[in-house]
Amino acid sequence: MWQIEHQCPQCGAPVTLQENDRLLKCGYCRVELYITSEGCMRYCIPCSAPVEQIIYVPYWRFRGAAFYCTIPTMRHSFIDSTYIAADIKNIPEALGLRPQALKLRFASTDIKAAAFLPETSFKETLPLIQQRLSIAENISMITNVYYKEFIGENLSLIYAPYLLKGNMLYDAVLNRPAASIDPELQETLLTGDKQLKWKASFIPTLCPNCGADIKCTRHSLALACASCNTLWSQDNGTLSRMKFSILKNAERGTNHLPFWRMEAEINGIQLASYADLARHANLPKAVKPEWESMQLSFWAPAFNTTPEIFRRLSRQLTAIQPPSEQRINSAIPDNPLDITIPASEAIESIMLTLADISVDKKELYPKLKKIRVNPESARLVYIPFSYNSHEYINKQYCISIYKKSLDAAPSI
Repeated sequence: MWQIEHQCPQCGAPVTLQENDRLLKCGYCRVELYITSEGCMRYCIPCSAPVEQIIYVPYWRFRGAAFYCTIPTMRHSFIDSTYIAADIKNIPEALGLRPQALKLRFASTDIKAAAFLPETSFKETLPLIQQRLSIAENISMITNVYYKEFIGENLSLIYAPYLLKGNMLYDAVLNRPAASIDPELQETLLTGDKQLKWKASFIPTLCPNCGADIKCTRHSLALACASCNTLWSQDNGTLSRMKFSILKNAERGTNHLPFWRMEAEINGIQLASYADLARHANLPKAVKPEWESMQLSFWAPAFNTTPEIFRRLSRQLTAIQPPSEQRINSAIPDNPLDITIPASEAIESIMLTLADISVDKKELYPKLKKIRVNPESARLVYIPFSYNSHEYINKQYCISIYKKSLDAAPSI
């Protein structure tokens, strides 16, 4: 796991964070601050060169899962890679091991250094990342990939330092030539704005609604206020209130796992009700008349798990459709599993679940590129699970999850 070196905003003491940390805890002044930003997090690789001589080059960093709709079955691969986000010829495409060997820093506006702007979007970069991964290379040999989607916990920009010497860019960490540049680009770098236009923000862990202390774990995307029973998440540098519900619990001593319940309009295929889903998935149930008007919801885990379990849980809960009348607002559960997958990423999984649950993949998959998913709402739902020494179990919905598969799961 990559590490980030920072100073406590309150007392200035050194603090070391992991890249997926959402909470800054200072060991000296004991302050707890929630880390927010506009857009994805941005970091820079430190070097010993004077900052006024440095030119930063951006790289996309992605850690998550890629899913491929192929016949006869859906495939997936785990991706943990970097790729250059600027159009500079001959420069290294990836960062290699440097971010793991060095402690990164936030790419703050306080760093007065020239920087290339990202010229390629993350979606445009992902196919290039795939080409350099052995498992993705195997998948790319399959001709009938009808649809692919990427779901990840970590997406960030990493700025690598370079030095301009004549018409050459030198790697400022390894102190060796990296690429030659044309005179026009050289002039732009020498006269351009020498400032990184981004900054991480640190918000006190106080409830925006009642002012009480709110609870946040190290990696969770959500902050819980026990005083006014509210849940909060960061949205472009500020805290916004989250909609949540808790399913009724008939057992004592249960654990609660968070899931996303999403409604969406599906265009390009008849899928507007639970009856449509039952026919689409050929569920072993007789379609009831009331199902024709029952709103369809899609489900996905809101916590880290393996791609296999992510797919299975999404399929199972979408097929089950937990009744809406069982959803009630009550006290936020004590010590629930961390929420690490945001609603925006869960929404990306709707098309995957639609494809995965289909009984006739040969007919559906060629139509996937014409199907459009228009999300309408997303709500966090805590589902109760009993726990034994090996697994989480929900008897009502016949769902079991091995605990080790969650503890050892890569960040999806």
